[in-house]
Amino acid sequence: MAVERIKLAAAQIPVLDLKPSARLVKALDESPSIDPGEGLLFGVLAEHPADLLSTCDRRSLIALCKTAELSHVRAAVAGRVISRESVVRKLADTLTLAEVAAGLREVAPNDNFVRSAFSSHMVAHPEELKSALDSYVRDLTNELGTDFLYPLS
Repeated sequence: MAVERIKLAAAQIPVLDLKPSARLVKALDESPSIDPGEGLLFGVLAEHPADLLSTCDRRSLIALCKTAELSHVRAAVAGRVISRESVVRKLADTLTLAEVAAGLREVAPNDNFVRSAFSSHMVAHPEELKSALDSYVRDLTNELGTDFLYPLS
């Protein structure tokens, strides 16, 4: 089953044990809209050009893209950031929503997006969810710049 393959692949992802340079940490720490965890991820991504990052932290993405003092970080990571909503949208084209929902069941109790996106109504009306995700990703792309998000399609 596809969900099991995804879980097996995810289990192979190593724990992040890298730290960005002190200069990047300082620059990212100065933005109140970027929490330390996202700052760590952005810093590591900026210093490792072969890596990609998937995140759902819209607020920190907007701060990264709109803060002039972080333009060098934005430039370093542009094209290598994947929004969680893009991933879910791609999965919705590949699997049934019931399969995707089953794969995300463990995180659903603690995640408003997952609970909403995979409510019984949305699972019964997959085109509504796909349309909502398309709209969200389009709006996010417009806000961050067309060069920023990694294209999954």
